[in-house]
Amino acid sequence: MKISEKAAFNYALLSSPVALYPRSLFQQYFPLTEADFSADTLARLAEKLERYREQERQARGQDKAFLQLLTRDVEKALQFLQTTDLSGFDVMGTIEAYYDVVKEYYPGRLKLSWRQRSPYVVDQYPEPAQDANWFASSNVPSGPREGYPEGVYYLRRHMMPGVVEMATLHENVHHLGLGSDDHPGDYFRFFDEGCANFLAYLIYYHKNRDLAPIQLYRTFLQEINTDLYETPPFDRIMASLIHQVGMTGLYRLILRRLKDHGTQVEWKTLLRAIASGQLTVEPLPGEPSDADLPPIVHELQEGADKMIALIAYPERVLMSPLAYQGYDWMCREGALNVSDLRDSWQLSADELKTVIAELAGVYFWSDTGGQLKPFPAQHTSDMFHETGIVRATLTGVPLAVARVA
Repeated sequence: MKISEKAAFNYALLSSPVALYPRSLFQQYFPLTEADFSADTLARLAEKLERYREQERQARGQDKAFLQLLTRDVEKALQFLQTTDLSGFDVMGTIEAYYDVVKEYYPGRLKLSWRQRSPYVVDQYPEPAQDANWFASSNVPSGPREGYPEGVYYLRRHMMPGVVEMATLHENVHHLGLGSDDHPGDYFRFFDEGCANFLAYLIYYHKNRDLAPIQLYRTFLQEINTDLYETPPFDRIMASLIHQVGMTGLYRLILRRLKDHGTQVEWKTLLRAIASGQLTVEPLPGEPSDADLPPIVHELQEGADKMIALIAYPERVLMSPLAYQGYDWMCREGALNVSDLRDSWQLSADELKTVIAELAGVYFWSDTGGQLKPFPAQHTSDMFHETGIVRATLTGVPLAVARVA
């Protein structure tokens, strides 16, 4: 099964440094289908890109700034697609390969009981979840039925390199007994989903020694498939937990979670202890010592330390498209003349005042003789520039941009 054009475009956006946040925004201006990615996909993207360039030439103010960022970001994605061969990526073949990894690690090296369920890739989940956008589901929504046997379901529009592997590792954690829906109420969301994500990261890193696909998957969850694990961000909860008690503590909590449908753990007390930095997990009577735990538990600590470092990296700072353009100019050139800001985007006096006030609210700079300079003024660039921390958003920004059909 080939990659869909929706997944290919999102993969290109996730693989490219883009200014606009979130990356799901591009789907509104460059809608694609569930069809296979092909040369025709590239042609349609290029055609729409040119039409947005035409709009940009006629636009002013925030509209112009937005269209400039939109077209530049899509140019990067198109270049990625034109220079990256995705013809060899087989969705089902990758899923099957990672089922072998699941077998090796979950029941094999971690010594956890695992229930195998067959994988299925669908364009849409069955009713009543036909509009759901989950990248995958460990069970058939509303239960198995004719045409939808029991299994792990993957939504094809999201299946791309990095996401397929992580989705397979993630969903099969649920079939260890962490949130498998077998028993009503046996679901402790922050822990079950947090473990599913974190074990996926750790197993992938242990197997491949590569953080890039993990980072791509995390960005996918934060900017494209955003309704699952980012409210609150479960990765941060798990990173804090593991930072305090290590992989041995997490493994012990998993063992306790799997007994008596999770009733051995006071989950709210656990969450409060994590939040206060006071979490401890000591062996209970009858539990093995740290030395007697499976060796892989200790081996996974290296990956856990790396993931904690990634998750601790700063959250993004968001600006309007126009403020972002001013910030970018200031950092690239060392200074931005107020007159250039006004003339380049054809701003009125009130619009100019508004964007300068926005920059003052989110960024340190000095105004000397009509020049905006990074702070401190003797530096020619800002260290956060082009690191992915500062991004442009449309939140609170009214636009008059016409979407190309």
